[in-house]
This record gives sequence, structure tokens and C-alpha cells, in this order.
Amino acid sequence: MVNDRRSCHNRAMKKALPSCILFILIAIGTFYFFGPKDLFIKHQCDLQATGSCHSSIEGIDLDFKVLPLPLRATNEVTYQLKVDGVKVTKATIRLLGHDMRMQEEEQVFDLRRNNEGHLSASRIFPLCTEEVMIWRLYLIIEAEDITLRTLFNLRVERG
Repeated sequence: MVNDRRSCHNRAMKKALPSCILFILIAIGTFYFFGPKDLFIKHQCDLQATGSCHSSIEGIDLDFKVLPLPLRATNEVTYQLKVDGVKVTKATIRLLGHDMRMQEEEQVFDLRRNNEGHLSASRIFPLCTEEVMIWRLYLIIEAEDITLRTLFNLRVERG
């Protein structure tokens, strides 16, 4: 009697297993095709030289500017972002100091809409004892069903 229950239970499990696997595969596929996308934007921009970068990906146009040039730790830097082709819900900049050992080695701040409808923010880089510091700028743009990411390296002179 006990063996009959076990064999009945085993047969039921063997029948249910393919259905469970199929359900899991459908769930993964649905999330992959209909869930939010995360795209990394590759570019050939020399933001340090020109102060601006234009990129396009999947029908989305991005214009990103950093002003004024040259970048100096004693000057306020303005970051400007214009995005066409998708409605931006949030844009964030993460500045990470390269090879720094100080408390302000990372800054994270959001870009806000200005009067012209563009996104912008202004900040001053922390001062450092080095004559030139390298900062990595991570730009994260969250939109309706997509997150766009890119990065730039910036050389900032002490002053």
C-alpha cells in the first residue's frame, strides 16, 4: 500500500515536471521580450575636447554637454542632456574619482528639467592634491521601458 502511494506520487510528479519547465521558460521569455531594456551606448566622443557628444541608438537621440572647457576643479561645471525619441523619467550622473583615496571620491546627482525642457545640473569637482585628476562619469537615463547607460573619462585640472 505504501509503495502504491509512492509510485502514484512519482507518476504525478513526472507528468507535472514538463508543464512546470514550460511555464518557467514562458515566464523568462515574456520578461526578456516585454520587460524593460537596459542598453549601453558606445560612442567615439571626445567630451574633453569638444564639450559635447551626440549619439543615436534604436531611434533615440542623445545630446550631452559638459561646460565650460577646460575642466577645472575650481570652476562650476554644467551638465546638459537633451533626449529625443523617448520620454525620460530620470537622468542621473555618477562621478567616480579614479585612484583617489578621499571621502568625496564619488558624487551622485540627478539632472533636473530646466526652462527649455532639457535636463541639467551644475557641480564643482572636489579639490585634490594632484595637479590633474581623472574622473569617470557614468550617465544613466531611465525612460518608459528602457534604461540607457554610457560613460566618459574626464581630466580635471586642479585650478
